[in-house]
Amino acid sequence: MRKRIFAGDIRCHIIFVVALCAAGIAWVTIQGCGEEEAEPPIAVKPNSAVSSGEMKVPETVAAAPKAPGVGQPSVKAVGYYKDWKLTKPLSGTVASGTTFWIKVMFSEPMKHVAADDKTARPILYYKIDKELTRFRVAKHGASGEDFVSGDAKPLKNGTDDYICKYTVPKEAVGTFTVAVGRQSTDKDGNLLPTFYTHKEKLPIVPKDTVSPTVLSVTYYLDSTRNLKVNPTTEFVSEGTDIYTEVVFSEPVTPSITYTSGNNVDRRYTLSKQYFGIHRHDTYKPTDPTGNSFLCRSTARKNTFSVTVTAETDDLAGNRLAKSVIAPTLVVRPRVPDTGTVIPTDPSVKIAVIPTIIDERSIVGRISIPGIGERVKHRIEAQPVVGAIVTIVSGPRSGEQIMTNQNGQYLFRNVEGGRLHLRVEKVGFEPKEVTVHKSGPTQMSDGTTSKFYKGPQNTPGTILLGHRWPDEVRFILERTKAVDDLLFVRVSFPVNWGGQYSDGVAMLHTKNVGGIANILGVIAHEIAHAHQQAVIPLNSRGRFDEISKWENTPEARAYAGAQRKDWGQFGKAKYETIGYSANLKENAAEFCAYFWSIGRWNRDIHSDLKQVAPNRLKWAQTWLEKQ
Repeated sequence: MRKRIFAGDIRCHIIFVVALCAAGIAWVTIQGCGEEEAEPPIAVKPNSAVSSGEMKVPETVAAAPKAPGVGQPSVKAVGYYKDWKLTKPLSGTVASGTTFWIKVMFSEPMKHVAADDKTARPILYYKIDKELTRFRVAKHGASGEDFVSGDAKPLKNGTDDYICKYTVPKEAVGTFTVAVGRQSTDKDGNLLPTFYTHKEKLPIVPKDTVSPTVLSVTYYLDSTRNLKVNPTTEFVSEGTDIYTEVVFSEPVTPSITYTSGNNVDRRYTLSKQYFGIHRHDTYKPTDPTGNSFLCRSTARKNTFSVTVTAETDDLAGNRLAKSVIAPTLVVRPRVPDTGTVIPTDPSVKIAVIPTIIDERSIVGRISIPGIGERVKHRIEAQPVVGAIVTIVSGPRSGEQIMTNQNGQYLFRNVEGGRLHLRVEKVGFEPKEVTVHKSGPTQMSDGTTSKFYKGPQNTPGTILLGHRWPDEVRFILERTKAVDDLLFVRVSFPVNWGGQYSDGVAMLHTKNVGGIANILGVIAHEIAHAHQQAVIPLNSRGRFDEISKWENTPEARAYAGAQRKDWGQFGKAKYETIGYSANLKENAAEFCAYFWSIGRWNRDIHSDLKQVAPNRLKWAQTWLEKQ
């Protein structure tokens, strides 16, 4: 009995073990021969978007054994490209109907089986949302001309890099990405460690079939687009640099021409220098999206106009519906005038100066400080043509005259021998003064010029400066500076970016590139105007030489703060190139950095709180108006 039971037990155990082994074999077969568990089962079905060679099938080939001591391969990188040569990366979105290429890089050569069914190796998929479709694997190919959508080929002679081609069907929606099956093996038969899905997805968007449009074309006199020119009311002088901003409805590859002088179209070309000098007859993008561009050219005789041609393409290849011609600027022969835009309001008459001037008339001149390299700028003044001079108080309030070719104005029958005037011109800072028939010009606060031999000491003479950039106006409001500080932009062959003399902050535009540098140079020169203002007036009640600033309490306080900062933190980058030898210049440069905090970006290696706390405290104490 016990023996039979034992024999029965043996038979039961054998049956149980056989059953268990069979189950185990079946489990191994399911796990080893099918595609990895991360990949969902896929039914075989035709794909209308590509040829029938693309198969949506699970893999059923048994896994190759791992060679002893040999590591597993991996997907090293995946990239999307606009061309089969893989020179133009693709990112962002992809439109329906678009053809693009995908590069898949493995860590080592992979087993290469050219096929259009489940035997193909490596196993490359494209994935739209959750639906996987397998690429056909072809033989090596030297070009992309024989590719069709759904093809994958190894590059050159190796098998570690593959290039795949895909054309997005018109009806496709969702996101596109690339996947690699785990049953892909290296040449030694080692499997990928896991099923690979590329992280970067390309959203599929409807194909762009809308033509781009031109939103605006605007003329300026400067690259910073502060000095706008209105072609309906203003004209420019011959030889003037014209900056034209063209704004489009979407990113484009622009085709822009201009006509000036001989009516021959000149095409703008893309500037190779995105920073620094903006060369003539070139354009630069003004924003990273490619929606707007700034062109530079020179106005020649008679007229100037810009045309955006129909050859302008958007990124989808749609062209401008038709060429867009911007309004025409009138170009007049150059006159001795540093301000080139002249209002053409027909209601304002140009001053005519008679040979004999009667005693009841006030004749004066509107000027801008001269631009000589080694002159006292207020002495070497140049006439401003086309300025509008308006009487702003009294019974004749509102009466206007325009300055003539010599910058002169004239008002007849003046009672009391004085006039309260306002002077305006595009690109210049407006100015209100009181002129006297036989005395110096008075500022709006009633003071007269404190500069020796200043032009405004001549009766009727009024000095203008160019318009201050809005970004630096706060400095003028909060900082003590010399009276009637003027700003002058010039293009003069000198080696520095700016200079200051006799109440004039001068910017040499050809030596300064980028708005941050421009603002920094202007702030530096304003700092010199501040330094001169804190020096006690001389015995004649006039501003003394700026070099005497170094003898003031403010300068001594700065020198002490500078010594402390240098002792604790060393010199800043800008202080190692010559400024440190000149206390006045070094202080002006520090002021420019101080004013730039939180407003415009300048090249300083760290926050002033960290590298110059003593001078920062000095600036907060001394640079505010007392």
